[in-house]
Amino acid sequence: MKKLFPILACSLAFGLFACSDDDDSSSSSDTGTSTDTSSGTVDTGTAVGSSALASTADASVPAALYTSWLGYHFTTYETETSIFPTLAESWDAVYTSYYSNGTPPGRVIWSAASDSKCKIDEAQSAGYSYMTKRGCTVSEGIGYGMLNAVMQEDWDTFHRLYAYDKAQYESGNFPNTGLMSWEVVSFTYEYISSSSATDADLDIAAALIIAYFKTGTQEYLDFALTIASAIWEYEINQSTYLIYSGNTAMWQTDNPPYNLSYFSPVAIRLFMLIDGSHDWQSVLDNGYAYMLAVQANGTGVFPDWSDATGTPIDPENGSASASYWTYNKEAVRIPWRIAWDYLWYGDERALQVLTTLNNFAVEKSGGDPLSMPATYYSWYADNESYPDVEASKLAVHYYAGWCATGIGTNSAWLDACTSDLNANYTMTNSTASYFYDILLLMYSQLLNGKYIKPY
Repeated sequence: MKKLFPILACSLAFGLFACSDDDDSSSSSDTGTSTDTSSGTVDTGTAVGSSALASTADASVPAALYTSWLGYHFTTYETETSIFPTLAESWDAVYTSYYSNGTPPGRVIWSAASDSKCKIDEAQSAGYSYMTKRGCTVSEGIGYGMLNAVMQEDWDTFHRLYAYDKAQYESGNFPNTGLMSWEVVSFTYEYISSSSATDADLDIAAALIIAYFKTGTQEYLDFALTIASAIWEYEINQSTYLIYSGNTAMWQTDNPPYNLSYFSPVAIRLFMLIDGSHDWQSVLDNGYAYMLAVQANGTGVFPDWSDATGTPIDPENGSASASYWTYNKEAVRIPWRIAWDYLWYGDERALQVLTTLNNFAVEKSGGDPLSMPATYYSWYADNESYPDVEASKLAVHYYAGWCATGIGTNSAWLDACTSDLNANYTMTNSTASYFYDILLLMYSQLLNGKYIKPY
């Protein structure tokens, strides 16, 4: 192990399982794997597979959710050019070559945005008023969309999203890196945010690598390597191997705000398979060491943002000043990422994180996932100054996240929660539902067996 984060090295009690082809899953493709890189053979762990899922899992549920999500939250270049011809006059400069080569792009639509650049005035006169404030796309949505599509093996949608991201990379407009800006105006090169979002970059690259293993398409692997190299150069803290939240100075201060929902163990393991020129092992190990220390030093839940010591910190970007110390809109993604790692690689550190979260949920709910309170819980045990934040109801993506904490830890909880989620929740498909609809789909795919580890 190389250069463990010095304060937290003692938290790392577990290593990877040895690579194996043994698997309890009925799926022949859900196995461990070993791949040669320039640095030698990489052990990627033993898949736990579907044996850890609920007995109530039903793969038809995410399939239906995906179709519904696609119809409202995804759009194509051809669709938008036909309904917004005036707006689209400038798009040819970006996407003509892709369209002419038979790879027209598509984008995931961001929810009703307040930025004037995201407003489509033409939507009113064209009779598409529901699109009026949906003229922007965020890189996070492209990453999530690519993962959703690859898990459903919807290769047309996947390649369209890939084409969208590839064109943004090739634009040359994004300072220094070529990584996609966090917020882009429709099918243009115009970006609103001057920063990348590292979670999006990790998800896009991971989706490309998975697609490569599923299809053998070399260009997916080539572009994934390009992204991985940029992530290493611009989004990894080279002294601690922790993951910066973006590539700009606001995220890379003397006391940077870290976001543990950006820590994607599966993406990092996939980088270990294809990129032997960078020390991704230390990123994985230090990330888990940091995560376990943050969890152990608080109530058991994660704050949305924390500093190098593991203490909650306001990121000062205006997004979380009243909630940064709580398990909130950032941390809600952590169970998805960690349960995914446990299913594919069986890492005991992932199981430890999930166990602590599930024990917390069981205590708060009396053991019944259907009774989980609608509360954004504080990281602080003595939370007088940093209290829990109450909500009017438990939003579906939080509920799905609490469900996922039962993977590998609590089968009764997982069975009941998955059954209820499958029976009673569907897409909202409103102009403001981008985030919780896409997370519902991702959690549903995970909980219902669509996250199948390819060879």
